[in-house]
Amino acid sequence: MAGSTRARRATTDVLADLTFERLSSLADARTIARGAAYATSGRVRNLRIAATSIVADVRGTARYRVRLGHDGGVPTGSCTCPVGTDGLFCKHCVAVAIVATDGAAAAGSVDLPAHVGALDHDRLVALVLELADNDDLLRARLELEAARTAGTGDARLRERFRRAIDDALVPRDYVSYHDVYDYTTTAQTLVETLSGLITDGSADIAIDLTEHAMTVLENAVGYIDDSDGHLRGLAEDIQAVHRAACFAAEVDPVELAGRLFELEMAGAELEAFYGAVSTYSDLLGDAGLAEYRRRATVAWSGMPALAPGDDGAERSNRFRLTQVMETLAKLSGDVDAQVEVMAHDLSASWQFVRIGTLLVEHDRRPDALAWAERGLAAFGARDHRLIELLFDLYHQLGRGGEAVALARRLHDEDPGPASYRDLAAQARRARAWN
Repeated sequence: MAGSTRARRATTDVLADLTFERLSSLADARTIARGAAYATSGRVRNLRIAATSIVADVRGTARYRVRLGHDGGVPTGSCTCPVGTDGLFCKHCVAVAIVATDGAAAAGSVDLPAHVGALDHDRLVALVLELADNDDLLRARLELEAARTAGTGDARLRERFRRAIDDALVPRDYVSYHDVYDYTTTAQTLVETLSGLITDGSADIAIDLTEHAMTVLENAVGYIDDSDGHLRGLAEDIQAVHRAACFAAEVDPVELAGRLFELEMAGAELEAFYGAVSTYSDLLGDAGLAEYRRRATVAWSGMPALAPGDDGAERSNRFRLTQVMETLAKLSGDVDAQVEVMAHDLSASWQFVRIGTLLVEHDRRPDALAWAERGLAAFGARDHRLIELLFDLYHQLGRGGEAVALARRLHDEDPGPASYRDLAAQARRARAWN
C-alpha cells in the first residue's frame, strides 16, 4: 500500500500543472481538439509517468516521442514531430497530457510490474511470442539473441545480423521527414543489439557488422530526408560500437590501420570515420600508426600539388587524404611537416592564411609573414582574412610603416569609406595618423 501511495504522490507532482486552463494557454483550440481526438483514438502508447516527467509515444503520420514536464508551475513539452521540434506545444503533447490526466487515478491503483512478475513462465513466453509476431524488429532481436545463446557458429550469426542490418537500414521507399524518427529509432535498436555482441564475447563479429552497417547507411543517405541530421548521430553511434569492438577484440594494430584507412577514404557524406587516426590512436600504437602513415604516403605521392589558380576537383578524395596527412603531421609534432602538407594545395588564398596562422601559433612570425606576402602576391587583396593577417604581422614585427603603406595602396586601388577606415586604423596603430 505504501508503494501505491508514493506512486500516486509522484504522479500528482507532474500532473498538477496539466490543467485545461494551462493547456489552453499553451495551444490553440484547434490543436487541443486534434490532440483530444488522438487521445480518444488510442494513438498514445508506452505512457510512463514519473515525478518530474511524462514520456510516451504517439502514432501520427509517423511515431513521435513526447516528453512533458513542468518548470516553475508551467507545463513544458517536447516532441520529435516537425511542430514540436520548433518548440511549440503540439497536438501530440496535448494527447499525452489528456491521456496521462485521465488515466492517473487508474494508474495509481495498478501495480503493473508486480502483475507481470507474478505471471507464470508459459504465460510470459506466450505474450512475448505474440508481440514478436507483430513486431519484426523484436522478432529479429530475439532470433539474434537465440543464435548467440545457442552458439550456432560465426558464419550463421554474421548472416543473421547482416539480414537484420539490411532490413533496418535499407529504405524500401523514400523516407520522408515525418518518417525519419521511425527509421532512426529502428536503426538505434539494431545498434544497441550490435553493441551487445561485444559483451557476449563476439567483438570480432561486431567489427565486421558495424562496418557493413556503415556502408549500408551511407548508401541509404540519398533516399532519406535527414533535414535534422539524425543520420550523422546514428553514424557516430555505429562508429563508437566499432571502436569498442576493436578494443575488446584486441585487433592487430597493423590490420586495424589497414581497415581504418580504407574506411576513412571510402567515407562519403556521413564521415563517421573522419579523423580515425586520432580517434583510434591508442589502439593503433606505434606499429599501427606507422602502417597508417605508409598507406597514406603512398596515396599522397600520387596526388598532384596545386598552385594558385589550379582546380583541385579532379580527385574526389583529395580532401579526405589531405586531412589524414595533416593529422599525421600534427601527431608528429613537426610544424614544418604540417606546412609542407598544407602547401601541397595552394589553389586558394585561404591556404596561405592557414599556414600563416599555424606559424604564428608556434611563434614563427617572420615565416608567417613570408607566407602571407606570397599569398598577397598570388591573389591580391580579395581575401580580407589575408589582409588582416598581414596588418597584424607587420605591427607585431615592428614594421607598422609597411602596414600603413599596404593600407594606403589598397585605398588608392579602391578608394571609399571602408578602405579609408582601414588606412586610418593602421596609421593609428603605427602612431602615424595626422
